[in-house]
Amino acid sequence: MKRIRIDRIIIAMIILILLVFNIVLIAYNLGLRKVDNKKTQVEIVINPGMSVDSILDLLKENNLIRSKFYSKVYVKLGKYNMQAGTYDLNSSMSSKEIIKNISTGKVTNKYNINLTFIEGKNIRDYVKVITNNTNNTEQDIYNLLNNKEYIDSLIEKYWFLTDDIKNKDIYYPLEGYLYPNTYTFKDKDVKVEEIFSVMLNETNRVLTKYKKDIESKKLNIHKFMTLASVVELEGTYKEDRKEIAGVLYNRINSGDSIGCDATTYYALKKDMTGPLTYQEYNTYNPYNTRHSNVLFPIGPIGNPGESAIEACINPKETINYYYVADCKTGKTVFTTNYNDHVRAVNKIKASGCNF
Repeated sequence: MKRIRIDRIIIAMIILILLVFNIVLIAYNLGLRKVDNKKTQVEIVINPGMSVDSILDLLKENNLIRSKFYSKVYVKLGKYNMQAGTYDLNSSMSSKEIIKNISTGKVTNKYNINLTFIEGKNIRDYVKVITNNTNNTEQDIYNLLNNKEYIDSLIEKYWFLTDDIKNKDIYYPLEGYLYPNTYTFKDKDVKVEEIFSVMLNETNRVLTKYKKDIESKKLNIHKFMTLASVVELEGTYKEDRKEIAGVLYNRINSGDSIGCDATTYYALKKDMTGPLTYQEYNTYNPYNTRHSNVLFPIGPIGNPGESAIEACINPKETINYYYVADCKTGKTVFTTNYNDHVRAVNKIKASGCNF
């Protein structure tokens, strides 16, 4: 009798498990069905860095999916990677179709424009990218950068923006904080606020990964991003950047000026092409660290990429105190003392490089 009772219990449990499984499967499939048959057309813009949750929230808000929960399960099970872009979707598409469209990048070609912002370039370069590809003018962009209420609203929103960017001597308050990448927008009528918002969101995504590491440094976030912007311009190769960061930390810890040519070019609003004059090196400007009274630039001198940020988080420990780049190879020559540095500079000059 006991044996029969145990068998019945096991059979009942199996039936219950199968029943629950079928109910879950039915609910799963129902949750992924199309919303309706109306074929209501909806244009969805997915910006770089948006999380799966944010994308599914957007789809749910626009009545394109039945269930965020089951859609997320489908994304996870299928290991789908959602891609940025502008998509033409409609309510008669199932969640599976919508997710696959977004994952394969089947964007609409009606409006999309791509804006590519390069690592190390400064705000003036980014202004050219925006004005050459959208209907915004230079004046639109600079007016926004000079709008104190707008800058205050950004400081309130993003943890990495501080009152340091409001210093009157800083050229452009968002310099150093607009993450370099390629971004897709709907059309040429995109507003500067939207462009900056997407770029700052990407900066937030990248920096938040390293927030604890950055906070462990002696530099505050503004000085850290300033250093990263210098390292971006001073070094071409990843390993060189790590040692350049190590050299600059050595100088900072010794209370000496970082003494970087890139800061002089930025102070003068000149491209890093051609030699600088003795007078230019010795012109006082809160950015120009080649001047004896400036130990560290007042703010970033360009917009660094992740490689430069990582170099400043994990610099190479070094006894070196000087470096100079070889214009022909792009490699950096490091030295421990000034006399060796002068010899390295003269050797590179003799090879045809002009400083």
